[in-house]
Amino acid sequence: MIHSITLPTPFDVGPINVYLLEGPALTLVDTGAKTSRTMAELRQGLAAHGYQVADIRQIIITHAHADHFGLAAEIVAESGAQVLSHRRNYYWLTDYQNEWVRRYDFYRDIFLQSGLSEEVAQQVRDASAAMVRFADSVPVARLLDEGDTLDLDGQPWQVLFTPGHAGGLICLHNADQRTLLSSDHLLKHITSN
Repeated sequence: MIHSITLPTPFDVGPINVYLLEGPALTLVDTGAKTSRTMAELRQGLAAHGYQVADIRQIIITHAHADHFGLAAEIVAESGAQVLSHRRNYYWLTDYQNEWVRRYDFYRDIFLQSGLSEEVAQQVRDASAAMVRFADSVPVARLLDEGDTLDLDGQPWQVLFTPGHAGGLICLHNADQRTLLSSDHLLKHITSN
């Protein structure tokens, strides 16, 4: 059985959906951003289906954006759940704060080489740095790749590697149920890229 739980984000894009899959191991696909409101609503959503955070056994992170993995470290601390994600998300998930610093420096160099002033490049860097507070690093127990099959709700789900919105974005497909958990690969009101 799959349950969708809608969670708020502190971002202009609005809420996200996470998915709870009942099966051999209670699985949460994505977590929401690290805010007290998001955690409270996740707890309510789980309770509506008869579960609590401590019951979660695995977390699948579809991509390493804070609104999709921000609460993972808190959930792991409370439940002991294992985290699964694509290998391209590994450093973002396991060393989040330092990965941001490396990314800022990379973009700053590109901005300056492209003619952007030092002042504007620094403003972009400072605005981006604010994202760090919405997630914490979390250990990854298993790396996923294109074609891997997972038993999530007593059914086989295939991992589809779909980079674009994020370099490590994955979708989960259950051919028998004709169901695709597309994460941000498909978005209704804005471009996913």
